[in-house]
Amino acid sequence: MPDESIRLLLVEDNPGDADLVQEMLDTANSNRFAMTRATRLGEAHSLLAQGAFDAVLLDLGLPDSSGLETFYTLHSTVPWVPVVVLTGNSDFETGIQAVAAGAQDFIVKGSVDPSALVRRISYAVERKRAERTIADVRERGRELTDLVISATRERSLPGLVYDGMISCNPQMLSNLGVVRKVADTNVPVLIRGESGTGKELVAR
Repeated sequence: MPDESIRLLLVEDNPGDADLVQEMLDTANSNRFAMTRATRLGEAHSLLAQGAFDAVLLDLGLPDSSGLETFYTLHSTVPWVPVVVLTGNSDFETGIQAVAAGAQDFIVKGSVDPSALVRRISYAVERKRAERTIADVRERGRELTDLVISATRERSLPGLVYDGMISCNPQMLSNLGVVRKVADTNVPVLIRGESGTGKELVAR
């Protein structure tokens, strides 16, 4: 994703920390990140509702929320957006707990250089995209399985399931449609095909 712009929402109430993040991003790659800042969790929710962001850099200590509850609240609202949590030196365990709860990563303030910051945000975005792709593939697989099971039970989809034969191939579906039409007639039919292609099943 080297050529893509990353729309980053920084949720940080401390001006000095916010300026440091912006400076580090500019130092690493000034053309890659488009950062927007929110100083409160409520403001972050409003911004996320208004526009699309590729990632959130979230300080857990905000004027209107603190601790892990800050992450829980934001993550439950936009679970599809990758979140990287910012913690202090004394909150290392909190960062680990946030990751266990669904955050993509955590960063202890002052512990990374510009390149590491960019890399960890970028990896968070890529991991979340991969998670969503896998979830979509699994969902499509479940839908297809349910469709086949339903068709097997109800014979509601002509051509998809026919006496033990299942296919999603357009040509095969067309062939099974012809089989359905001639199955109840007395017209002689010559069935040709290579060995193992299902001629015996069709003949039944």
